[in-house]
Amino acid sequence: MLNRLDTGLLVLPALAVEASQQRWRVTARAAAIGLAPLALWELFSIVYYGFPFPNTAYAKLQTGVSVSGPIAQGFLYLLDSVARDPVPLAIVAFTAASVTAAHAVGGRSLSESLSTWSTSFASAATS
Repeated sequence: MLNRLDTGLLVLPALAVEASQQRWRVTARAAAIGLAPLALWELFSIVYYGFPFPNTAYAKLQTGVSVSGPIAQGFLYLLDSVARDPVPLAIVAFTAASVTAAHAVGGRSLSESLSTWSTSFASAATS
């Protein structure tokens, strides 16, 4: 998360699910260790740059563009992607379905299911 803070939006929900299945002390200790580099970077960023977030975050905020504009453009992008290049979207849908099925059938945690699936996919792709 040090290079792109917005990746936390993708990772934190899965971490929250996993953390809810662990003891509180184990979760707090792991979170403190795992988030220490981020906390140190944010502290350095505030002292050195004067801002906690990258300049691009501030440049993208308060642009005068309504919220509906980018959302509408996102849907147009999705429709264009389906029409021109449906394979990546099919792979994402297949991956989500496979991981969810492995999670439901195997009784594994979601991260274990995803790890197993990605490892088997990588080994099949390289052989």
